[in-house]
Amino acid sequence: LESYTTEKRDVFLKVIKTIRRDFLPILRRQALTGKAVIRSESPIFHHPIAKAMALDVLSERGFTAVLDVEKNMLLRKVVMDEARMEHFEKLTYHFDITFDRPSIRGTHSPRHRF
Repeated sequence: LESYTTEKRDVFLKVIKTIRRDFLPILRRQALTGKAVIRSESPIFHHPIAKAMALDVLSERGFTAVLDVEKNMLLRKVVMDEARMEHFEKLTYHFDITFDRPSIRGTHSPRHRF
């Protein structure tokens, strides 16, 4: 993480801002489950190193994160007089994040009860 703060500081700060703004509220809501799936269309992740930065930050904070990139071709416009269509690629970044569930009053997970 230190090299990110010196070599790619501008990108790193944007990644941190995105994690704070978009990821943390979802992680807080899913705290009791120990799992969160976050879908992001943030343009910061178009930057080649930004995805690795996000995964490294999450890992450093004790999360296990896996990233999948979904690519979809969407119609931008139809040019009738030329009988053609223009498309664009939409990228959605799926972060599958797991973490230790908190212990509530010393109870165990309900799936282990009989």
